[in-house]
Amino acid sequence: MGNPHLACVVAADPDTLDLTRAPAFDPALFPDGVNVEFLTPLDGPADGGHIRMRVHERGVGETRSCGTGTVAAAVAALRRAGHDAGDVRVTVPGGLLRVTVEAGTAERTGPTTLHGPAVLLASGELDRAWWDAPA
Repeated sequence: MGNPHLACVVAADPDTLDLTRAPAFDPALFPDGVNVEFLTPLDGPADGGHIRMRVHERGVGETRSCGTGTVAAAVAALRRAGHDAGDVRVTVPGGLLRVTVEAGTAERTGPTTLHGPAVLLASGELDRAWWDAPA
């Protein structure tokens, strides 16, 4: 997915989880941190069906949605259902999305497409001095 994700299929309602602090993970597996998705299947057509997800993004905290996290959760739901491809609807706090996962190989997930609305929530400008400042 381009950055590290740990997609966890859980039986608990995701709304009952405390994501005000970072979930624990094995730092030997994720030395630079990891985004953690918690997903619960809502219904189960053979292709992965419909899931609910919440995400805690590394260095940020819980967010209303995460594109790469949504895809990681959909892949996890499909794999849990015994499939490597299919369509999954994903309900996140920010709304309803759909992920299409195409067939891949045993080592690599196939191409994925995330479908859903995009809404600009804020905009701003960075001062040129910020760009020019030494790191």
